[in-house]
Order: sequence, then C-alpha cells, then structure tokens
Amino acid sequence: MKLLYLTDTHLGKQTGGYKKNSWKIDTVAGFNAAIDLAIEQGVDAVVHTGDIFHNDAMNGIPDSIEEACHDGITELANAENPFYFIYGNHAQKKGLVCLEQFCGAGLAPHLCSRPVVIGDAVALYGIDYQKSWDHGQLGFERPPSGVATLLCMHQSVAPLTGNPNPDCHLQEILEESTISMDGLALGHLHTNAEKKLNGCSAFCGGAIEQLTSDLEPSVKTITVEKGEIRRERHLL
Repeated sequence: MKLLYLTDTHLGKQTGGYKKNSWKIDTVAGFNAAIDLAIEQGVDAVVHTGDIFHNDAMNGIPDSIEEACHDGITELANAENPFYFIYGNHAQKKGLVCLEQFCGAGLAPHLCSRPVVIGDAVALYGIDYQKSWDHGQLGFERPPSGVATLLCMHQSVAPLTGNPNPDCHLQEILEESTISMDGLALGHLHTNAEKKLNGCSAFCGGAIEQLTSDLEPSVKTITVEKGEIRRERHLL
C-alpha cells in the first residue's frame, strides 16, 4: 500500500518569507505537481495534514483558487486516488465551506477518530487543528487487526518543533492515545523532520512551496508493507 502525504499547501498564498525578506510563490503549481506525482506513482490514496487553503483573514479565498483545488482533487478522483484531509489552523469560514462541500460531494473524505482502512494495510485517523490543545481528542475507535495505524495531526508537537511552547509532546500523544500508533504524520511545522519513539515514527513533510528560506518544496510517499511504514521524500 502506498500513500502520497502532503501538507501545508496554503493555496492562495502569494509570497514566502516575511515582509522585506519575501519572495513570490506559486502554490497552485506546487499543488498540481504533487497531484501529478501521486498519479505517476499510482498511489492508493492522498493524505493532506492541514492548511489546504491559506484563507487570508482579509481577502478570504479567491474563486480561482477554490476552482484550482476542486480541479486537482477531481483529477485524483478520476484516477481513483481518494483525497483524505484534516483541517489546519487556516481553515477559516470560506475554507471550511469549501472543504465541507468537497467532503459532501465525496471528493475529499475528512479523517477523524474512526479508522479509514486503505488496502488492508493501514488505518488512517485524523485530528483537526485545536487552538487550545485538548488531550481528550486522543480517543479512537479500534482498527481491524493486522493493519498499521497512522494518525494525521496539525499541531506544534515536541520534539519535532523548535517552538519553546509546543502544543503537546509526542510521548504524551502515545501514552494518552486509546490505541497504539505506528506513525504520526504532521502538518503545521513547515519543516522536514523525523523522530521515532516507542515504535512510532513521527514525521512532518514541509510544504509544497518555499514558504521559508531553508525549506525545499516536497511531498513524501508512505509505503506500508507487513505492518512496516517506510517513507521517501520527493522534491517538487
């Protein structure tokens, strides 16, 4: 079983960096490149761990950006590559409406505490971004026996983040989860990092565009075979 894992596409964002040290970016081109890669790789599903849209507080989401996202997800559906997602911190009003419409149309199933089993190999779970982290989110329905488990989150998780005040710690997640987790796929951190603890591989995939000066746009493929989770990074 193979997944394409991407995160923080921030569709609609026009610049990377900050203020005077900023540059133009093309998030739609990055998104389309990730979709092309998913189809070329023949993945079983695409998993997005939050911030699909940038959803600027002042300007919202232009219709052209919503259409580009819809077209990309439809292209995946036509290639029989389902697109699973969680909400990130940029899922404000219009972003929520767009994604709820995609979900209602069957184009983008929303991951939650119930397992979505892909290829009899992995059970996918998701937790949407929490402004105030609530450990009560870690209650999950049990997966079928014999499959790996992968949790998708969009939070600042130590020790993968450099934030001195992270939302939570990987050890806490593993201890408080009602099921055993084999993998933790993160969004939000805009970096490429990996940690392993108590048999769980936690990783974040960066972003599909150069949001920071030291970030190379990339996605990852996740292969699950005989309960083992392997990852390969693909630069865009």
